[in-house]
Amino acid sequence: MAAPSESAAQGSSRDEDDNEEDSSETGSFEEESEPHLKYERVANDVPRLLLKGKASCFVVHSKYIGLGTGWGGIYILNHDGYNIRNKDVSAHQVTVNDLSVDVSGEYLASCSDDGRVVIQSLFNGEGGPDSMHQYPLDRPIRSVAINPNYSQKAMFVSTEEDRVVLHEKGLFGRTKTTVLHQDDGPVLKVSWRTDLLVWASSKGVKVLDTTTKKRISQIPITDASNLCLVWRNSSTLLVAAGAHVSVCLIKTRAEKRPDLPDRFVEIIARCTLPMPIYSLAPFESTRLLVISRQKSEGITLSVLEAKMDAYEDIDQDVLQLKGVNGSTFQISRVGEEEIYFLLTSEDLIRARPRDADDHLDWLLENEHFEMALQDAQKNKACLKKHSLLSVAEKYVKYLLDEGSADEAAKVATDMYGTDKAKWEEEVIRFSRAGHLKSLSVLLPTGSPRLDATIYEYVLKEFIDKGQFDILLDTIRKWPADIYNGSYVAMAVLHSLDRHPMDENLQRTLATLYTHEGKFGEAVDLLLQAKSNEIFDVIERHRLVALVEDKTLQLMQISAPKTIKLFLDHHDKVEADKVVEQLLPHPRLLYDYLQSLFERDPAAGKNHHNLQVRLLAEFDRERLLPFLRSSNHYILQDALDECQQRSYVQETVFLLARMGKRLKALQLMLQGTKDPEQSIAFCKEHHEEELWQELIHYSNGKPDFLTALLNTVGSYIDPAMVIRAIDVKLRIPGLRDSLCKILRDHELQSSLVAGAHNCLVADSVVLFERRATMQRRGILVDDRACGFCKQSLLKAKRGPAEGQAGRAMAATRLGPAIVVFFCRHAFHTLCLPDDSWEKCIICCNRREKNW
Repeated sequence: MAAPSESAAQGSSRDEDDNEEDSSETGSFEEESEPHLKYERVANDVPRLLLKGKASCFVVHSKYIGLGTGWGGIYILNHDGYNIRNKDVSAHQVTVNDLSVDVSGEYLASCSDDGRVVIQSLFNGEGGPDSMHQYPLDRPIRSVAINPNYSQKAMFVSTEEDRVVLHEKGLFGRTKTTVLHQDDGPVLKVSWRTDLLVWASSKGVKVLDTTTKKRISQIPITDASNLCLVWRNSSTLLVAAGAHVSVCLIKTRAEKRPDLPDRFVEIIARCTLPMPIYSLAPFESTRLLVISRQKSEGITLSVLEAKMDAYEDIDQDVLQLKGVNGSTFQISRVGEEEIYFLLTSEDLIRARPRDADDHLDWLLENEHFEMALQDAQKNKACLKKHSLLSVAEKYVKYLLDEGSADEAAKVATDMYGTDKAKWEEEVIRFSRAGHLKSLSVLLPTGSPRLDATIYEYVLKEFIDKGQFDILLDTIRKWPADIYNGSYVAMAVLHSLDRHPMDENLQRTLATLYTHEGKFGEAVDLLLQAKSNEIFDVIERHRLVALVEDKTLQLMQISAPKTIKLFLDHHDKVEADKVVEQLLPHPRLLYDYLQSLFERDPAAGKNHHNLQVRLLAEFDRERLLPFLRSSNHYILQDALDECQQRSYVQETVFLLARMGKRLKALQLMLQGTKDPEQSIAFCKEHHEEELWQELIHYSNGKPDFLTALLNTVGSYIDPAMVIRAIDVKLRIPGLRDSLCKILRDHELQSSLVAGAHNCLVADSVVLFERRATMQRRGILVDDRACGFCKQSLLKAKRGPAEGQAGRAMAATRLGPAIVVFFCRHAFHTLCLPDDSWEKCIICCNRREKNW
């Protein structure tokens, strides 16, 4: 394992021997987990100072580090390892055993086997006579604890063999001593936090209330080796002894009792580790950092969660430090911050929780690039060492090295966005890696738009490497205005000289010519390449006029597309010109004429004679429907063609269309011998001559007679068929046929009778309605007479005078007014004698119209 200064602890090697043993069986190693802390060796003045003498102990304050040495000196260092000038203390003659500092960091207490406790004012005394106070106690002092509020009340506690002694500075510089504990074995460690004093001996750990000078509780221990007393906070004490860890919570009693102290200690977690503990420190809110030692692998720093009679091992880091064979192993936290210092006799290490940059370092070192990129996106505001782009660049480089060029291009696209410079750098990177194809698909062409030389560089590389298919796809996808089309076309032309038959090059050059408006050259190239793309080019740029004389070449590329093109633009491409070019190729000519006929039956009427021959040759199924629907072919020519090929149905149709229906029926009877077709033919034309020919032919043929009897009852008299039957001829189903004829006749008679009854009933109803209408009166207002134009209601005097004349006129002429159903009205005297039955106005109108 590398030193922390080189790789910040270089990961975890927990149970490495077991892992290696397992991997020999499974063939693979379990991947290292990411450590919780980042380690770095504190350099600067520390290596030089430790060369003078090995470290024996240290104390960590938020302002500085106090470092005790084996020769009795004390160094005051900042957290970066620089020795603070004039703060060195030559306080002892032998090894410094323990250091303690007050809350403010002003006063530093130290003790040694030389029997002295030294308290120094580091900042306010400025090296004067009052800056250092020595307390000779005439016996070895193993541990010391200064009052956290020493500036208010100068007190400290020392451990003198089997005693715990409180020293209070009184009036006139006198020191008052009070023995807090004695006769319980050697006292090994003491610690003071707020008003709580804790010391540990081989018999246990005792907690004292310094305000009342009363003992609160005693915490039993079974192993007094490597005793550690560490405060997590003002009410939580961590105790390590041997391989045992206890987490103690100091609580206040809910109900005060005179025989018990106001506070008590509750052990909330206790566990035993597999290795002895040398030091510990609180980590996060509930976890612990524990230092243990392995024989050959240095020291192990474990992150664990202590529970009652159990623990959860979160992580382990094996650290290769200097001085691991010594006796000094200590870890301390900087106040409430998550910064830690680890001390051995020859090394000082700083550890802190890994931040976002450290996490990215670990992911990148272990080639978890995708996770690193996701983490960088999520925490980009917190990054100082790394950036989102730097992580993306590393990921892209890794993917290119692994040959995953498509994925690399996608990452580049997602990350670089509108960064023009980054895109141009990536073009060069992908080109050098030989994967420019993958990037070209995603290269931005809008926002941002790169320099034209970059796009030309990409296209030129495809040409030089012979990647003509990729070149073609790229040219099609990219806008034409982002590069110099003439430059690229020239490069393609040079390459086409070396590869004259390459279809992709021809199509690429045609595309470039299209962009430049050189449509004639583009069409010629596409025809040469026999590319279907030509049809899109013609449609898009309306170039039908350029290819109207190239029908055969287009047909050889795609006959259906050519036909559709000409039909869609039949107003620009004459059918005669197409037919003329396709005459040597009858099959292609047939496809064109048939499609033209289906689109517009009259468009190619001049070529229907030709189409009849082509249909007879290539598609007989469509011949008869064509003959039925077209009127623009010569009947005799079509008949000759069908007779030559012995097409019976078509010949029958043509004979019938020429009026030779009897001959057509005879041909049908001789050719098809199908009674159903023959009967259908007779039904269609319904001529007695045809029916007689069919009956005559059916004589002696039971199948024909049966078909006739079953179907012709509505067209001819069934008796004609029955009389033609030979009495000796056996006809299958004759009885059923006759019964059917009788039923049909009965049904027909019933229908006729019913229709007659309906007709009579309707006639009666209509007659009654008409009579009613005619009997209805007609309103005659003061309108004019249709003849004399005088009022109808005014009496008209005739040629006879007096009553005798009027009576004679009334007797002869009838009513004085005549009104017709057409609503025209006349005086009776105005009408001629023979015009009472017809309106003279309506009669005159009909005569004029006629």
